[in-house]
Amino acid sequence: MADLLRDQGISSLWVMTTNDNLAALRFYQRRGFELQQVRPGSVDEARLLKPAIPKIGDHGIPIRDEIDLCRPLL
Repeated sequence: MADLLRDQGISSLWVMTTNDNLAALRFYQRRGFELQQVRPGSVDEARLLKPAIPKIGDHGIPIRDEIDLCRPLL
């Protein structure tokens, strides 16, 4: 898959998850993604548009922050 993306000129893959999603963080990092940015409090802002976002997530962790990860392809 990475070879196909490189052939199309795509230099990196970006994903975003929340601070409570330990399974996603483990999944992405095991596949070569690196932490790029943490946006503290960004989920509180998102709740203004989508109030259904829960306050507590996986493992009882408060959902507050968004985390960007990147996997370079080139």
